[in-house]
Amino acid sequence: MEAGVVTRYSTRGHAYQERVMLMPRIPDGALEGIVYLYPSVSDAESDSRLGGSAFLVMVASAVIPGKGILYAVTNAHVIESGNTVVRLNTKDGKTDTFDFTEMNWLLHPDKDDVAICAMPQLDTDLHIYKEITPGMLLKRHEIDAFRVGPGDDVFVVGRFINSQGKVRNIPSVRFGNIAQMPHEPIEQKRVFGEFQQESFLVEARSISGFSGSPVFLILHAASSRQEPGFRLHTDVFRLLGIQWGYIQDWESVRDSTGKRVDTGLQVRLNTGMMGVVPAWKLGDLFRSDPLMEHKRKTEEEYERISHLL
Repeated sequence: MEAGVVTRYSTRGHAYQERVMLMPRIPDGALEGIVYLYPSVSDAESDSRLGGSAFLVMVASAVIPGKGILYAVTNAHVIESGNTVVRLNTKDGKTDTFDFTEMNWLLHPDKDDVAICAMPQLDTDLHIYKEITPGMLLKRHEIDAFRVGPGDDVFVVGRFINSQGKVRNIPSVRFGNIAQMPHEPIEQKRVFGEFQQESFLVEARSISGFSGSPVFLILHAASSRQEPGFRLHTDVFRLLGIQWGYIQDWESVRDSTGKRVDTGLQVRLNTGMMGVVPAWKLGDLFRSDPLMEHKRKTEEEYERISHLL
């Protein structure tokens, strides 16, 4: 957060200045790190409203020095619903499409709502993309170290399907605050059934299409946020987690006077609360045995292709 000075007026009309904390300008790279997911290549090429969001994470590799392996990250439920095709922006103002299937995606072994897919080596002269590193993922122990809690500012970058960009991805940003820490899991209805998902609750407006979006936590160097001996000199961002959806409620149908109509019908409501899979679940996936095997095979494929070039 950044400090700023605003002018306010008293009830008697006297002007005075007050120092307040302002939401900082988010990095442009946060927008360039978003990709869109679709059920098919034709959907990706036709501005379909189907699918979800994803973002890019670069994992270091000793086999591929200086480059590492680039992964697309999203929700498992987005992949389980068949949205496996990736659309990425290109420098000519258009997009490139990667026709992945469910076989290309690795889901969290404990069924947490996280999935990743190794991207091919992208052409920096053709593709526009930015990635984060595993070091940006919020760790469980950092909750106490940073004194993270309700009220902390976050921003979400993803696909607003009402204005998503027809010929290229144009991500949107939504802002909010942590509303509840992940003390108790929240029930999810998934393709394979119900699941108790460890989650942050974030008060931020969201709709379908944002599933799989990165949720970034904003930290600042106020001394009250630091434990003794812990140093944080500048404003920083951490990946709080991955949005998996918004919490719904139901309201009975009412007539024009506001009286409930006994029809048995209900209207679905968006409570304004989104569920967020903690970033450490993604960290667990990157350290898992299935990922290590997946990484090994990807490195072998990278080496095979490089030898052919």
